[in-house]
Amino acid sequence: NKAADKRQPVCKYLYISVGDTGAGIPDDVKELVFERFYQADNRNTYPVYGQSGTGIGLFLCKQIVELLNGSIRIKDNPLGGTTFRILLPLSAEEMDVEINSEYYVSPEVYDRSVETEEESDPVDRDKPLLLVAEDNPDMRAFIKSILDDRFTVIEASNGESALKKTLKYLPDFILSDIMMPVMDGLEFCKKVKNNFTTSHIPVLLLTAKTSTDVRIEGYKVGADGYIAKPFDAELLVARINNMLESKNRLHKAFGSSLDVKTLDIREESQDRKFLDKLMEVIQENYQDATFDVAELIEKMHVSKSLLHKKLQSLVGQSAVKVIRSYRLTKAKELMESKERVQVSISEVAYEVGFNDPKYFTRCFTRHYGMPPSEFLGN
Repeated sequence: NKAADKRQPVCKYLYISVGDTGAGIPDDVKELVFERFYQADNRNTYPVYGQSGTGIGLFLCKQIVELLNGSIRIKDNPLGGTTFRILLPLSAEEMDVEINSEYYVSPEVYDRSVETEEESDPVDRDKPLLLVAEDNPDMRAFIKSILDDRFTVIEASNGESALKKTLKYLPDFILSDIMMPVMDGLEFCKKVKNNFTTSHIPVLLLTAKTSTDVRIEGYKVGADGYIAKPFDAELLVARINNMLESKNRLHKAFGSSLDVKTLDIREESQDRKFLDKLMEVIQENYQDATFDVAELIEKMHVSKSLLHKKLQSLVGQSAVKVIRSYRLTKAKELMESKERVQVSISEVAYEVGFNDPKYFTRCFTRHYGMPPSEFLGN
């Protein structure tokens, strides 16, 4: 009628209702379920093998709904269970959309998180490479959004895929969930640590299980650390930073002493055996001026790229620097011995494998902060 025509236009909405017939949600936690990482105490942690709850699904859902100027509510069903009701305005072109959440995951990030396993991963080597092994695409997208500024992140949805990508890309760090289909995180970690090519890569396990037995099992297969779900974004970043900083401190200790024991690597591990053999080969050949990285590679029976990768990860130095540091350490020992007080710089240089005394002097000065002449004078 004419009166109706004079009224303001009625706003149209899209109404979505999703319900179940389960046990329902207690009144005191109804609003908590929309909080990031919230998980009810009476939940089934793993209702289906390989499918773990993350506590971010409803959080992201509410973020998206509110981004579209809508609302989401929880209602109890009369016959049992719970219904989630969403109301969205249909006039999307008139909405004033503003992204105000620091945890918003962009569509571009989410799209990349659900790529098929056959698709290739972009690898930007300007940043350290981090592999995220997690079967939940929402969690992968969330982790990627947290770490993308510092790392180049590649993803895998199960342990088998993660192992293939680890062998292909040799990442600098691995972040893996424990419960995954096809191959779980513990088996994946075990295979990484038992493979000489990948054993040096740090592995941080994500787990919703906090029992001591699970942690012990993880450390038995070589895991470098744990972080419990649910976790805060800042906590994850801090945990990774602490692990990397701890490695850097051990690298500095090794650089000062060239003692493999300072690296705190398990004696029975492949990496410890590798470093013990490396230092043994250098000790046997450092006096030979023709001994170089090429000969070291031949005696270690590894490729040049793998030797470089493992040494950078385990000791923070290149093979060239390790050999040179060992020779300089021996030179210092020679000059400190009472029997060699009158020894000449040239004699010391030749004895530790330098065929150019001037180059030896430059290297010694950079390493110890004083020229060998001044050192001998002391």
